[in-house]
Amino acid sequence: MTIDYHRVKQSCQNHMASLHVALSLASAVFFLAAALRAGRPALAVPILTIHLAPAHGTRAVSHHFLGVSIEYGTSLRTLMRRAHGRQAAFVHLMKYLGRYNGEPVIRIGGNSEDRSAWNLSQYPNHSKHLRFNITPADADRLAAIAKASGCKLILGLNLGTGTRHMARQWVRHALATIGIGHILAFEVGNEPDEYFRLGGKWRHEKFPLYLKDFNHMVTAIMPLVKSPKLIAGPAFCCGWLRNITLEFIQENHAKIGLVTIHYYPLGAPIKNPKSPHFASIPNLLKNANSQVYASLIAGSAKMGHRFGLPVRYAEINSAWGGGKRGVSNTFASALWCADTLFEIANAGGAGVNFHTGSIYGAFWPGSSDSKGLQPHPLYYGMLLFAKAVQNGGRLVPVKYPHTGNIKIWACLDHSHVMRIVVINKNLSGDIRIALPTTPLSHATVEYLTAPGVAATTEIQFGGITFDHTTDGMPQGHFEPHPLAISDKQWIVPVAHASAALITIKPE
Repeated sequence: MTIDYHRVKQSCQNHMASLHVALSLASAVFFLAAALRAGRPALAVPILTIHLAPAHGTRAVSHHFLGVSIEYGTSLRTLMRRAHGRQAAFVHLMKYLGRYNGEPVIRIGGNSEDRSAWNLSQYPNHSKHLRFNITPADADRLAAIAKASGCKLILGLNLGTGTRHMARQWVRHALATIGIGHILAFEVGNEPDEYFRLGGKWRHEKFPLYLKDFNHMVTAIMPLVKSPKLIAGPAFCCGWLRNITLEFIQENHAKIGLVTIHYYPLGAPIKNPKSPHFASIPNLLKNANSQVYASLIAGSAKMGHRFGLPVRYAEINSAWGGGKRGVSNTFASALWCADTLFEIANAGGAGVNFHTGSIYGAFWPGSSDSKGLQPHPLYYGMLLFAKAVQNGGRLVPVKYPHTGNIKIWACLDHSHVMRIVVINKNLSGDIRIALPTTPLSHATVEYLTAPGVAATTEIQFGGITFDHTTDGMPQGHFEPHPLAISDKQWIVPVAHASAALITIKPE
């Protein structure tokens, strides 16, 4: 790879010059084991030439891009309790990600959101749907986490089964306990395109009814929040996601400060293995199940930009229904996670919150009474993305022939450091990357690996692992490996079901 860093620096300063980078992807053997078992000769991976041109238009990655989403009730109390060192571990995990792209955003909501109320005991005749009592202790936990980690919160309000009075009560106490400086927004309702499941007035799933109630709720809490910047919505997930989100933004852009949407590509309860939404490792690693996030957010992000509104995936994960063991909690989720984050950033999304509170989460206690928190494979995918986009990294357009299940992303940061992420999602078939050297730069590599794509432990990223820690701090240190030069090239092998972070620095 030949990089003229003098020209790169000029292009970053005046946004006019061009940088053309060529990467060669090659392999001596592709799907070797499979080919031998089939009794046929191994197929060589074709050479792929990759062009990156930052001067042709780079895309900034939003600060605080990463985040987690947590339900009210048991999940919140399990993850954020002081006992067993959970709260301290939570803070450490947030700050460890935050060192690269800014502190993550913590969203509190989900299905529990439209079944919750502040101090539920004050409503003796409440709806049968209300089952989650938001307590002063919950508010104290959120305040402690936000203040210790520097993270901002998105707090869900019950639109589906609550009342405006209930919403005002929670908003008032949240502002008093947590503080407006630690609250990014109040999200009004959770997935209203699924409210028909609540029955009653919602049984016909009518958008005008939702919009009327949404506006009433916003009007009710505006005297408390003072500014529409603290209002988020619509949190669509399903039937209204693609087209009605645009209508919502068009009609409500002056009433909100953040657009939120939700999506899951697979479904844990789906039993038919032929369904494209069946939760399996091969399905999760299909490019389509990362690219779908870009296609769903692109239109909303474009319209949001017109009105100065960021658009954020406030709830996503691999499979709805709590995730599927053997898929959502495996190393495959780390590879899917990293690729999906890049897809969303490249489409103009402002951030992502991974729903956490089950096997598919970024972390969870080892058992109900165990100490601290244990990061899951998904967390490593978040960390890979964070390291790649650090220091104000901007996504560089990449063009390359799409051969196999390989994804390549590149970022150029404020210091003119190029970081290239290669995600080899093939279940078999190693590759090598050959990069022509230049006297004006040096290169290193850090690998994200596991014993296999279905592994849940023994995951390594650049020399660190969270395998035997529960305090939110990893064992080991990042130790980038200098790339050896062979015939004026850096040779970078990337095994199947793994990822590599290549860093090229100007001297």
